[in-house]
Amino acid sequence: MELTYGILFDCSEECKNYLRSQLELARECYNYVSSEIFRNNLEYNSVLVHRHTYHPARSLFPGLKSDFVVQIIRTVVSNYRTAKKNRHKIDRAFVCKSPSIQLTRQSYSRLTGTGIALPCGQGRREECRFRLYPKFEEMARRHPMTAPKLGIRNGELFLSVPFKMEGKAPDASGLCPDALGIDLGLRRIATTSDGVAFSDRTYLKARRKVRHLKRRLQQVKSRTAKKHLKRLSRKERNQSKDFCHRLANRLLETDKPVLVLEDLKGIKQRTSRKKIQSKTGESIEINRTRHNSRMSQVPFFEFLRILSYKAPLAGKRVETVSPEYTSQTDCLTGQRVGKRRGCRFVSSTYVLDADWNAALNIRNRHLGHPRSTDVLPYDGRLSVLRGRVHSTTRTDRAMQFA
Repeated sequence: MELTYGILFDCSEECKNYLRSQLELARECYNYVSSEIFRNNLEYNSVLVHRHTYHPARSLFPGLKSDFVVQIIRTVVSNYRTAKKNRHKIDRAFVCKSPSIQLTRQSYSRLTGTGIALPCGQGRREECRFRLYPKFEEMARRHPMTAPKLGIRNGELFLSVPFKMEGKAPDASGLCPDALGIDLGLRRIATTSDGVAFSDRTYLKARRKVRHLKRRLQQVKSRTAKKHLKRLSRKERNQSKDFCHRLANRLLETDKPVLVLEDLKGIKQRTSRKKIQSKTGESIEINRTRHNSRMSQVPFFEFLRILSYKAPLAGKRVETVSPEYTSQTDCLTGQRVGKRRGCRFVSSTYVLDADWNAALNIRNRHLGHPRSTDVLPYDGRLSVLRGRVHSTTRTDRAMQFA
């Protein structure tokens, strides 16, 4: 597992000009390779694309280093593969807007926690010093670094330095004696098997506002509306990512060594349509528009990604289990009896809090226990300690209990 941090560096003007020229040539080379793939309908295979484009690219861009050309070809092929895997419609060639180059062992040397030697033209290399900050220094002391990526951010050259995370998380060879089950939802963002429910009304209100503005702008067909719509989409994405980071930090404060979530990959596609019975008795399939709109607002995968890379830093690990019938199973008996009604799980003899019950089932499924005997999630919301996630100030972001 790798964790990447960006860092600025200082070097001479000669080195800066050379690196900027290489990035500009890399942009042009990327666009050329991309246009060749699209125009000739080449297979997304690095070897075939390399044979078709490497020598022409070397002739068109003689000032670009050969190892950079190889990395650019690999990057373009990888981008097309990703788009195809995600089922995006490829109706035009990809265009590079922000040039970047993946460095190789042939293009840099002496990578340490304080600097790196980068090429500055005519086969020479120059020592560049990092503009260090506390988190980068801490990571450099604890973890080894791998090949960085060179790019431009806000007009300045920077490096994206990956750190290789080494076995700090608990051993995954066997089950831990205890784990924390986490049930994700729409209103209660997360509910744990310890009986803590996390919600943030400020975040939910801001999200509803952004979604409302996006719906209004989508009805206007103008260039200005498209510009504002793009800005709102970026704002919504940043809000969700910020909330995921703060929620992950709170969940990692627990003393449990393993955090267990449901494997919700493809859940939005699987639940987008529903079969119902018509008046004539015929079974038809309908599109659940309202349900799909609500589900699209919840960043399930983004939260799992953030929690997964932060957990090893805290000495924990993240596991996933099947989500089948976790909300329809009684955690006290381990049997699929009873029915969920809103935020309650109703059986024949008692009422449980539905989200807490699901979180316990997630934990039990990981531990291999058929039922829970250590907790009793009775009485619905009265038994749940409601946690709240919010920001105190712009600079000091914290998650506090209400």
